[in-house]
Amino acid sequence: MVNPDAQIYAFWTKGFRSGGYNLRNTSPLAAPGPFGPETQKSAELGAKADWLDGRLRTNFALFHNQIDDMQREINLPSGATGVIQIIRNTADATIQGAELELQAAFTPDFLMTLQYGYVDGEYDEVIFDLNGDLVVNDADLALDIPRLARNTYGVTFNHDVRLGAVGTLTSRVSFNHRDRSAYTDNNRGTLNSADIVDASFALALLEEKLRVSVYGKNLTDHVLEGNDTVTGRNVHDGLRLSKTV
Repeated sequence: MVNPDAQIYAFWTKGFRSGGYNLRNTSPLAAPGPFGPETQKSAELGAKADWLDGRLRTNFALFHNQIDDMQREINLPSGATGVIQIIRNTADATIQGAELELQAAFTPDFLMTLQYGYVDGEYDEVIFDLNGDLVVNDADLALDIPRLARNTYGVTFNHDVRLGAVGTLTSRVSFNHRDRSAYTDNNRGTLNSADIVDASFALALLEEKLRVSVYGKNLTDHVLEGNDTVTGRNVHDGLRLSKTV
């Protein structure tokens, strides 16, 4: 701790995920296992501080993760079943980045929160044919790690209005952004960038014993995908993408 209003911290950890068998494997040509354990070494350095008599709070962190023998659920197109999913140890990878959070109380009833995250990840060594060209080479090494959005950021405003004996009206509006990222290991399936606006209004009555709220999510009607997977060939359109929203 630097002083009562600030602290600096650091930690290092090592963990693992056990190996095993994938008994849900639908491919008659791929063995269900075994696949080996995945290990991860993580380090983080951060600082937390309060400013202006507690009206401003900042949190900052740098992190570094080294993942060896990464376990991945590989989705491969299949003409018979649509998609084959197998679990394999695919690569060693480094994932690192930074996070920043700021909270500012403009008044006792008006609070703003800002957050930003940056993540950079790349494969250090690839031991599995990720792109499906039947060889393990630099083309696999150059692929993006799935579900790794480089930039995320957002802002949230919270405002309370005291209504005397009636109660308190609380309003909340937020905006959050996420960059585009790969979804599948071969990078043919992707998750588009997303810009999401949410809002809510809540009225607390009877000394907080009753609360009535109205809220809306994704008010700009932005399309959000849950997954985007390459499926097998059919007689109409050949290889296609199965996108779930």
